[in-house]
Amino acid sequence: MDPLNSTMPSLADAVLIETINNVTHQIVRYCSIFIFLFGSIGNILNVFVLSQLPFRLNP
Repeated sequence: MDPLNSTMPSLADAVLIETINNVTHQIVRYCSIFIFLFGSIGNILNVFVLSQLPFRLNP
């Protein structure tokens, strides 16, 4: 077996790496939207709850 040839990635490896990169980008794209929305909704709910009188008077 040629040592030079064994270190070079094959076409199948390149396709697999490209597929994994594409899947990762899609997951980040759509999951980040949901994380942002849930975080914003949670922060708005915290403002409503903590602005009530009993919570404002307690330090």
